[in-house]
Amino acid sequence: MKNTMKNKGITLVALVVTIIIMLILAGVTLNIALGENGLFKQAQTAVEKTKEASNAEQRQMAILEATTNTKNTIFQGVTIPAGFAPTRIEGESKVEDGLVIIDADGNEFVWIPVDGVKLKYEKNIELGVEHESYTMYDNWSDEEKIDERISSVNKYKGFYVGRYEAGVEESKEYKDNSTYVANKETRNTDNAKISIKKGLQPWNFISWENAKILSENMYLYSEVAQNVTSRLIDSYAWDTITTWLENSGFDINDSSDWGNVLSSGGYEINGLYAIGKRDFDNGGPNQNTEPTKYFRGNLLVPKGRKNVGNQDIIELATGISERNKANNIYDFAGNMYEWTTEKNENGHVVRRGCCADSQISSVALRLGSARVGDSGCGYLNGFRVVLYIK
Repeated sequence: MKNTMKNKGITLVALVVTIIIMLILAGVTLNIALGENGLFKQAQTAVEKTKEASNAEQRQMAILEATTNTKNTIFQGVTIPAGFAPTRIEGESKVEDGLVIIDADGNEFVWIPVDGVKLKYEKNIELGVEHESYTMYDNWSDEEKIDERISSVNKYKGFYVGRYEAGVEESKEYKDNSTYVANKETRNTDNAKISIKKGLQPWNFISWENAKILSENMYLYSEVAQNVTSRLIDSYAWDTITTWLENSGFDINDSSDWGNVLSSGGYEINGLYAIGKRDFDNGGPNQNTEPTKYFRGNLLVPKGRKNVGNQDIIELATGISERNKANNIYDFAGNMYEWTTEKNENGHVVRRGCCADSQISSVALRLGSARVGDSGCGYLNGFRVVLYIK
């Protein structure tokens, strides 16, 4: 009897030990599989990297296609101008999601569908009028001639907008620790070239005059000029895009959920945003004194997204976060206050939704801004290009 009880006791202990060992092994296995650097995480990372590599390859193929496109084509019912090609990447190939096209240099634009019924190409003075202490002036119609653009939109049922804010690429000819310009010799707007690509430094410290010149010159001296007209974004285009985003479910009066703005809860300006000056060289020409020739100041190169303390900071770079994307348009609510062709009695108008907005984050809001020579060339002043098919 005693031996029987002893054997049963040993069996019970063995069972408990076995269960404990199995639990330990299960925990180790789960940690290997589900831990921070577990197999599932590694597999997910591998899938993401594979997709990124595939998308990058497809983008390069689209660039190659753009170089060979010598006439307008149709894709998904949309006119693709000669010199451009659709990226054909998943998530970028449907009109409702924001159809993306690319040129031979890798600049990207998003199609804004204007059917004339649900979405019209028009200035909407009601957008952004009532907000806190800002009020709309009566005279906001003092805008450059727009008939040609209206005709293009009516004919082709839409227009294109820069997927990113206008950016500047590092010059291979000229860069040192203090000065960062786009052209070494003349540094003028005729030779300067903007880029509309992901991960670039936004072109800031820019006057309205120079934003307009750079926008119009983007394709002026290339064959693409036969097919499209590039312009500084006008209020008609801005309001049409804003309405389109609203129709797609984005909150245009409070862009905290999708804009790179302070009121998003954690986004802030730090040293890497704006350490700038308006003189190109120490004691050199000043942007304020010669606004049509000298076009930008100096910024430290953006470093991307990082975590500082308890705050997730997105530094100023075009398209740096998927969070700030709306229908494939990046940073429409931030990074910058963006110049438009619209004017009021205070000067030219910038549209709101900037990284410095701590309270007001309405992407629709208009703000009158002083012209060059006063506060019109700040580190938060940038711009965006639109394309109209000829």
